[in-house]
Amino acid sequence: EMMPAVLPATHAIVKRLLAFPAPTAALVRGHCFGAGFELALACDDILATDTAVFGLPEIRLAAFPPAAAALLPLRVGASRAARAVVTGQVQGSAYWHDAGLVSIVAPLSTLFDAASDWFDAHFATRSSVALSYAALAARLTLRAQAEPALDAAERDYLSGLLKTADAVEGIQAWIEKRVPNWTGK
Repeated sequence: EMMPAVLPATHAIVKRLLAFPAPTAALVRGHCFGAGFELALACDDILATDTAVFGLPEIRLAAFPPAAAALLPLRVGASRAARAVVTGQVQGSAYWHDAGLVSIVAPLSTLFDAASDWFDAHFATRSSVALSYAALAARLTLRAQAEPALDAAERDYLSGLLKTADAVEGIQAWIEKRVPNWTGK
């Protein structure tokens, strides 16, 4: 019952990140699941620990991640994206680095130093106004493709999926810590 308010609010944050007039980066350590992964996908770069894991487990609750469904294919290709969204499989930072999604993989003890070095190497001596224009320009195609797809996925989620018995059962089973009883309806 909260999703009709939560989902558009989350997607508004995703859209704000995509329109942010500066380079953006997500630093990830530990588990990066669901909406957290979706927010990271809206950033230009993801910097992660070597033990970080990423996943979209919504399918286990008879749901799907609309922002990831819109952004992930554009970031890593349709096959990898579909596999992540449809299976809910958890993958480590090395997998996503190999896919081109994660820019830096470092041990937790050095992640902040690696991020600082990365920032210094790429941004510290650059014109902030040029970086602003460059970041916005670099995201033009991503935004043009992702935002309409995000809107469509949100509509499908709210107007279609949420009205199914399985979606209700998935959440209820998760709350009650039991195995869901799917009906396919």
